[in-house]
Amino acid sequence: MIEQSKKILDMFQTGLKAKEISTILNIEYNLVRKIIRKAQEREWRQRPENKAKAREYQQKPENKEKALVKRQRPENKAKVKEYNQRPENKTKKKEYNQRPENKAKEREYQKKTKAKDPEGYKRKKNESFAKNYPINKDRISKRYKLDRQTKKKTVFEHYSQGKLVCNCCKLDGNYGRIVGLDF
Repeated sequence: MIEQSKKILDMFQTGLKAKEISTILNIEYNLVRKIIRKAQEREWRQRPENKAKAREYQQKPENKEKALVKRQRPENKAKVKEYNQRPENKTKKKEYNQRPENKAKEREYQKKTKAKDPEGYKRKKNESFAKNYPINKDRISKRYKLDRQTKKKTVFEHYSQGKLVCNCCKLDGNYGRIVGLDF
């Protein structure tokens, strides 16, 4: 899709119109028009004079209130929730969050919010954990169990000079059914 939109924009910059591009590339006209409009909006927003206008508009108190009310409308929240629940969007979000640069951004954001209001941050975190714990209980318990096992293994390896053997009787547990950490 990204490659197609690049082709569309290149063709548009050479002077072709949206209808001509849609017939050449065999893509719907509405889609081509939408891609071109978005690119034009992006270019318009990047101009310094338009950035200043947008900033002035956002600074006015009545516009701040409008934006806040619009964000808090239940129908908007429902649409966003529905959008985020779609499997393809979940995978996109997961891939986006796994990128190192995005992880770094998230860590910075968390640090800033924690620095602004440490008590509120801690309270929200605890509330979120309590709310989601029943859903994530199995996953969390598995993770904690794995963490305990790895810590135990590193301690035992340290005290047995790199091998998992009993320091008293020098047995490694290779007899019978019990082996490794369980022994």
